[in-house]
Amino acid sequence: NEGYIVWDTIRAFDYLTTRDDVDTDRLGLAGNSGGGENTFYTMPLDDRIKAGASFCFVCSYDLWLKDGGNHCICNHMPGLVNDMEQFEIIALNAPRAFMFGNAAEDKIFPVAGTRDTLRRSQAIFEKVSSPDRVRSVESDGGHGWSQPLREAGYGWMNHWLQQKGD
Repeated sequence: NEGYIVWDTIRAFDYLTTRDDVDTDRLGLAGNSGGGENTFYTMPLDDRIKAGASFCFVCSYDLWLKDGGNHCICNHMPGLVNDMEQFEIIALNAPRAFMFGNAAEDKIFPVAGTRDTLRRSQAIFEKVSSPDRVRSVESDGGHGWSQPLREAGYGWMNHWLQQKGD
């Protein structure tokens, strides 16, 4: 159940913030597939997360449910698709930095939905004067955290959490 996963992740951030060796102004969260899902749903609920990167999960509910392949039941949030679309959930992060990415041949999360979600997310981030804080990347191949997606995520976190390069 996604609710338990998000709850556990927020509790992990609770623990991290008690540690003297953690800079709580530079907390980030990233993941792929189920980890990308966790990032996608946790970040809007915890403003301690300054930057997020979700890979091989973000699409649009419309295309995901229409054209996506088989995926585990834990990816479903009953009723949510009746009231929101993924770009609206991403917009809850603004002006915090959020990257997402997908593989061009991902059969579970069609990249056309990822592209549409970026376009719609950017419009909202622009309204809050932070268009550079939402970005999407694509790689070749199928569902998986490929090296190009990982490297994009590393660069994103370096930029937004350490103010170093991209």
